[in-house]
Amino acid sequence: MIGGAEEWEVEEIVKEQKVGQGKQYLVKWKEWLHSKNTWEPSHHLIHAKRVLKAWQRKQSDPDTRICLLPTLKAGHWDYLIHCYKPKDKHLPYPQQQLFDPYKNVFTPIGPVDEHIDPREGVMS
Repeated sequence: MIGGAEEWEVEEIVKEQKVGQGKQYLVKWKEWLHSKNTWEPSHHLIHAKRVLKAWQRKQSDPDTRICLLPTLKAGHWDYLIHCYKPKDKHLPYPQQQLFDPYKNVFTPIGPVDEHIDPREGVMS
């Protein structure tokens, strides 16, 4: 209780957003679930200066800043495909196998032939 008003302790600041000329912070309250986090303007955090300063330090650290992708005009989506090509052309996926309990062996399963009727062999 501070100044006659009930207050909760700030555990950490999770995010920030700009609102008009000021900022709001998504606050994780101590001993409360993340589902109870609330957006608070900076003037509500006057008793949480230590946590606010820690957040500002964290945001100024170049290793924690968010890297934004360039905004592309419509029709330039192919830039992303060429820019972020995988290093390996073929990823090493494991071969699928089917276990036969009567023979006690695994049989490799190949790709399904598209020309086979899936209803073939089904008893009616």
